[in-house]
Amino acid sequence: MNNFKRLFTAYRSGHLFYRLFSFLFAKILFSLPRTWRARLFRGDKYYCPVCGSHLSSFPPLFRPYHRWCPVCKSLARHRFVWIYFQRAKIPFHRKNLRILHIAPEDAIRDLFYSISKSHYISGDLYDKNAMEKMDICAIDYPENSFDLIFCSHVLEHVDDDRQALREFHRVLSSEGLLMLMVPIFGEKTIQDSSVTDPAERERLFGQLDHVRAYGNDFVDIVVGEGFEVETIRPSDFATTEEVRLQQLDVQDRLFVCKKSHSSAPCNSW
Repeated sequence: MNNFKRLFTAYRSGHLFYRLFSFLFAKILFSLPRTWRARLFRGDKYYCPVCGSHLSSFPPLFRPYHRWCPVCKSLARHRFVWIYFQRAKIPFHRKNLRILHIAPEDAIRDLFYSISKSHYISGDLYDKNAMEKMDICAIDYPENSFDLIFCSHVLEHVDDDRQALREFHRVLSSEGLLMLMVPIFGEKTIQDSSVTDPAERERLFGQLDHVRAYGNDFVDIVVGEGFEVETIRPSDFATTEEVRLQQLDVQDRLFVCKKSHSSAPCNSW
């Protein structure tokens, strides 16, 4: 989505100056060499587990809840995922683990690539940095193609999220894991396809390119497409001090999904 449209929406929503400042600040900051950024923000107040930087602050660019690492560009959700993967009891050393990473984030792309270099695929419909152009509503792979699928903050942009979930179910191996993250607002999911105005979408759904706002019934939606779901929060494995030090968002949730097995218990991995 072009920057003019974002700024025009910010103007209509009353946040033009804050968004404009954030845009210009980020443009200048991230144009600097990484080593310069590390020196500028060096401190002992915070710590980024993704890049290992000790920092004086995590700038809240674009939105107050966005705490960016000035060195590696990680957001709170990326740091959450990073430390979860370091501590989760999942045998990533398993040979030939097939990984599909949807809309690969710069901050954690290397994490997934390091797990299984020769069997890692990243896909996105628009991002040219992804390895493959991919529509998650029509994934061009046969059944049981992947052992791990990671998809973060994507489904809220997809018109037919149920179809995307069905496609994930189809290409996921019988004992594989689908890991999802979406922003959650309130109790019930809100969706209205007649809302196309970017400013109104931002007001109702949280962002101008979102097509819905998920509620706590998100788990029911995923279960309805044939998955078992475990909800993971930062507090499930990070201490209060780690949450503060790494500026994790305690409201973030990682949904770890397995294919449902109606006749037998799931012996995952």
